[in-house]
Amino acid sequence: MCGICGKIDLTGKAVPLELLRSMADSFAYRGPDDEGFFLDGPV
Repeated sequence: MCGICGKIDLTGKAVPLELLRSMADSFAYRGPDDEGFFLDGPV
């Protein structure tokens, strides 16, 4: 089963990869299929 998480920083600060990894780890129990991250400044 898939899951999507994300953050948009309205102040324009870059979103830390560590934050996204932590979010993704919270639903890792859904399956070990794959993971990927997209970072573009505040998105």
